[in-house]
Amino acid sequence: RYLAELARFRLAPPSAVLLRLKALLDDFSGPAVDAAATLVENAGRFLLRLPESRVRMENLLAVMMRLRNVRNLDSRQTNAVDSAYFACRPPDKAMQRRRRPPLQEYMRHLIFEVLSDGSIVEVLRKLMKLPWAEAEPYLLKCLLKVSRVRFQHIALIASLAGGLAQYHDSLGVGLVDLVLEDVRWGLDHPTQGNYQQRLAQVRLLGEAYNYMLLDSRAVFDVLYMLIGHAHDNEETALKLDPPDDFFRIRLVIALLSTCGSYFSKGAAGRRLDRFLTFMQAYVAAKQQLPLDVEADLQDLYNQLRPRLEHFNSYTEAAAAVSDILAKEAAASASGLEPIEEEESDEEEERGGTAAQADAAAGLAGTAGDEEEDGEVGSGDGLDEYERGDEQGLAAAVDDEFEREYMSLLQECQGRASSPAAAAAVAAPLSAVAGPSGSSSQQLLLRRQMRR
Repeated sequence: RYLAELARFRLAPPSAVLLRLKALLDDFSGPAVDAAATLVENAGRFLLRLPESRVRMENLLAVMMRLRNVRNLDSRQTNAVDSAYFACRPPDKAMQRRRRPPLQEYMRHLIFEVLSDGSIVEVLRKLMKLPWAEAEPYLLKCLLKVSRVRFQHIALIASLAGGLAQYHDSLGVGLVDLVLEDVRWGLDHPTQGNYQQRLAQVRLLGEAYNYMLLDSRAVFDVLYMLIGHAHDNEETALKLDPPDDFFRIRLVIALLSTCGSYFSKGAAGRRLDRFLTFMQAYVAAKQQLPLDVEADLQDLYNQLRPRLEHFNSYTEAAAAVSDILAKEAAASASGLEPIEEEESDEEEERGGTAAQADAAAGLAGTAGDEEEDGEVGSGDGLDEYERGDEQGLAAAVDDEFEREYMSLLQECQGRASSPAAAAAVAAPLSAVAGPSGSSSQQLLLRRQMRR
């Protein structure tokens, strides 16, 4: 390398470097391979640009690559030779950035760069102004690329989709369908390269439930699919979900950690109780869980069902599952199958979490009205409420004043020595309490009497 640096600063003639490189190529083995690669990587590009050494350097590079293909070099030396060659001759076709239409670039900028906790309303307003027929397909594609955003921002994607679905139902339906499709595809192709993407998709599905883009039945269908897919055939189960693979358990934990807190009562609560029994049987059929998976699973149980009945073995869990299936079969045969409750209570339970999407949608909808009308409302209803409140307050003051006035009059009559004294005391009071007296005067008189 020192010789290469001397040649680059014209302190050593190029011929000296070329002669040394030729000597290394004549004995192209062992340390000579590393020395030749270092020499070419540091001074090769410079020698290729010099007119007096260009032709000879090209010939030496060709010899080096032929020797690289002929000699039995290890992977480290092969990579070193390739790196030196491409340092001298970079690929002619450099990787070019994909050029998209301006509308698509704008949507990507809003979702992947601008979207945050403080800018979600502004992003929603800008997306609402786009030509929807043209923008919706690519917008769905951007929303599905949840692996491009931070894991904590997946809730913002679902909130944005919930706000847009208030005006365009097709977006909410299309988003849920595509996410379910991707989850099913991930179960059929369990490669380690897409684990992060699959976790993000399951998290997006849970957040979509939180913002009321789907109901609990679809969530539980996904949960049962996660623990039961491909288990009909033993050979397929060993291939897609072997006993030493615990990634499906991580997916279940991610989904229930996102939306499981809403399955606390009603039909959704009963579905969760049933699923946790099946889940324990599935976990018991696996090998010993890793410490991190076991800790996350116990935290999930404590969060959702602190008093959950835990089974110590697979036999106990399988017996509980069989008992549940037998009871359901008996109820179905007798015609006493329970009627599922409607999702109205469930939606009320989720109303607080989905308020952000509703508020965002409402802000987007009222922005134009405020610009057209100049004010939110006329205020007539508020004025009527205030007038009614004032009338009720005046009536209450009158009643209280009459009671205090009569008690004071009786007290004065008891203390007076003659009817004339009582009349003298009552005269100014009756004058104030007459029809012409106002509520404010009565209130002032009452304060004076208390003093």
